[in-house]
Amino acid sequence: CYGPPLDNNRSLLRILEAMIRTYSPFLLSPVLSVEGEAIRWAVGLMSNLVSVERRADIVLHTDVPFYIVQNLRSTPRTNINEWTEESMEEMSLIFLCNLIKFEGGREMLKTLEVNAAIEPVLGKGGIHAYRAGLIHCALAEEGNDGDDDYKMTQSYAADGEYPPLVQRSDTMGEF
Repeated sequence: CYGPPLDNNRSLLRILEAMIRTYSPFLLSPVLSVEGEAIRWAVGLMSNLVSVERRADIVLHTDVPFYIVQNLRSTPRTNINEWTEESMEEMSLIFLCNLIKFEGGREMLKTLEVNAAIEPVLGKGGIHAYRAGLIHCALAEEGNDGDDDYKMTQSYAADGEYPPLVQRSDTMGEF
């Protein structure tokens, strides 16, 4: 029982859920629209909400994760070079990165088959591929003691921090 936000169709959570559901088709258009922008910022707000486990658990009881994964899966911008800062795609990846920090979020994302949505981004380089890689590693088979990627992702996700993209080594030569 999660109370008023889920029980009240007039709560901000339910309004954002309805907006994301209703306006999602506008994301398929290459034309910038008010509806598409509304979804983009709603996803950004949801990303902030799910950064805390209690709030993430509430959001997991809505259709929001489903629509965010669907929108990422069907984005018309298949070239990740078009994924700009604060784009719907970037905000969706941040939302997913925040969800993977919690067991309930990982279970939901497995159910939604998020790996199929992020697969085209993996290995492409840059911050988007990096975030997709974190999501992919977090959804790796749990309980496999030899899975260092999973353990590393979990330790960074638990701290809310991510590893540096490039680590300096003492064995690196001078430039």
